[in-house]
Amino acid sequence: MKKAWIENGVIRDVTVEDPYKVFHPDVAENFSTDVPSYVEAGWSLLGDVWTAPEAPLEREIKPQAAITIISPTVFKRRFTLAERTAIALARSKRDSTDPTELQLALALDIFFEDLDDPRLTEMDLTDDTVTQGLAFLVSVNIITQERADIIGAV
Repeated sequence: MKKAWIENGVIRDVTVEDPYKVFHPDVAENFSTDVPSYVEAGWSLLGDVWTAPEAPLEREIKPQAAITIISPTVFKRRFTLAERTAIALARSKRDSTDPTELQLALALDIFFEDLDDPRLTEMDLTDDTVTQGLAFLVSVNIITQERADIIGAV
């Protein structure tokens, strides 16, 4: 037969061993009630019937909203060193006489100068400017679509 420690009408703990062989005597003395083998901690005695505790209510776990706001620095650090180098190299060609290189440099300057502005403390990854900037980097083969998805991930 099990021994139970009962507090305020509810079983706090049970043991199948002699409580004085398992616990310190000050604790063992609390296991003073014989209970049937099927009862466990949390059960209570209502009249002559042992009653199991009510099952806890299941709480609905709401998914957290994705974080879309990050700092420009965190955004730029999502680019690998090789990607950052390719961007810097392309931006350095703003004095080029080649119209394609010049256009690429100017487009990258427009996108990254906004990110470099010290007044900009946060940016939204879902903003059209960001998604279009990443799409542009893909279109000029500076990054792959897979990398754009990772860099722009929320």
